[in-house]
Amino acid sequence: MCPLANGFALPRSVLASYTEAEENNGETGVCLQVYSTVRVATPSDIEWVQKVAAETWHATYADILSPSAIDNFLKWAYSEYSLRQTLNSAGLWVLERAGEVVGYIRLSVRDSVGQLGAIYVLPSLQRQGLGHKLWSCALAWFEARGVVQVELTVAEGNHIAQAFYKKLGFEAGELKRSSLSGEPLVERIYRYVVGG
Repeated sequence: MCPLANGFALPRSVLASYTEAEENNGETGVCLQVYSTVRVATPSDIEWVQKVAAETWHATYADILSPSAIDNFLKWAYSEYSLRQTLNSAGLWVLERAGEVVGYIRLSVRDSVGQLGAIYVLPSLQRQGLGHKLWSCALAWFEARGVVQVELTVAEGNHIAQAFYKKLGFEAGELKRSSLSGEPLVERIYRYVVGG
């Protein structure tokens, strides 16, 4: 077993599959191997996560929320205090590639239901399978905790995320109305049946 934060553990065979080589064919025809690793975040990753969050949130929600609403949300949800709280619950993992954090995932469990708070990968690296690597790691973590269902919410205008989660096997559920930094937001709940 490979220990994670707060005594959580996954079998080494599961975690080993999250570090794998990716082939990147450049214009020169030279094939380089770039390794990506999913690991539990540490306090030294907080600034990296904040950077990835700022870039991805502004790119993702530019047509849904105002820049000031996004900035206000980031200041609150991605403050050092908030991220340290998430670290303490083993609910923040990062995707590291070529020595830099390029993505992250926030997750938790409530009453045997997994909560997927976020999967974000830098916009320049999206559509390369990196989000899928983060999800595969999270799914193994959820399974190890006996989670029967995973839930998340996606803003109605976030078509890229909607397609991504549907591709992973999530089913679209009901709509819910909320607000973010004082601006109205309509979100759809998505659910994934673990082992289904």
